[in-house]
Amino acid sequence: VSFQPNWNKLLIGESITMTCHGESHLTYHWFRNNVMVAEGPIYTIKSAWVENSGMYQCQTNLGKSAAFRLDVSDGPLILQAPVLVYSGTDVNLRCHSRPEYSVHRTTFYKSYNVILGSLSDHSTYVLPRDSYAPGRYRCVGILSRDEYVSYTDEVSL
Repeated sequence: VSFQPNWNKLLIGESITMTCHGESHLTYHWFRNNVMVAEGPIYTIKSAWVENSGMYQCQTNLGKSAAFRLDVSDGPLILQAPVLVYSGTDVNLRCHSRPEYSVHRTTFYKSYNVILGSLSDHSTYVLPRDSYAPGRYRCVGILSRDEYVSYTDEVSL
């Protein structure tokens, strides 16, 4: 299974395409929370809503894939991580906001320790493969629309 974009969280209105890789003669079904939502090897959510959150799996004649969590938020800011994290690869984290907000500063944390602080106009942090460790990651973004407000989101890897 692969995801485009490969993010575990979306904001409402965003899209994601999930692809189940296998032989063309197989029958494909997509499940969210064990309820079938689509047929075929490719499943696209064109404009996500909170109700699209859940555990997704692809099933073929040969069996089911692993289950993957997708969350959709109606908040102003989310911390995105890859749906799939592979051993020995860098991990991209993105502090992502709704289009009507401007991000002025972003700080990334592992647990409660700053790992990258006060970035201006930069919302992505790459965890190098040699320093990646499972745990809780957080981002704090200073956003503005009419005024400056601080928002926080976190993800466990």
